[in-house]
Amino acid sequence: MKLKKESGITITMLVITIIVMLIIASIVTYYTIQKNSLINNANDSKFIEKITAIKDKMEEQETIKQDLAGDVNVTLSKQEISEILGEYINDFDVEVEKDTKNGQSKSVLKYKKNSIRFSDREKNILENRLNIKGK
Repeated sequence: MKLKKESGITITMLVITIIVMLIIASIVTYYTIQKNSLINNANDSKFIEKITAIKDKMEEQETIKQDLAGDVNVTLSKQEISEILGEYINDFDVEVEKDTKNGQSKSVLKYKKNSIRFSDREKNILENRLNIKGK
């Protein structure tokens, strides 16, 4: 009686493969759920990009307006500010501050601390990373 050699997956190889897959799955789950996960970092980056764009556009528009008027004390109107803020119009205030060094007026963006739109994490980003103070 001749025995044929059959090729196939053994139970040992199957168990080892399953164990390796479980290890990889647990690592991916850990990094997705933890506090500084990839998802949180992506959401933070998106938020920072939106607010930075608003802040930059506001500074750019104000500089253009001052250059055209030839006066460093010209600031943005409420209409111009509301157009720039867009969906965030109810979450920010803009205050005019005078620079003590050169006497130039500047519109400063401040977020409303009582706004329910921003999470604690986003408020922390506004204050510590984007240097936008609360009011």
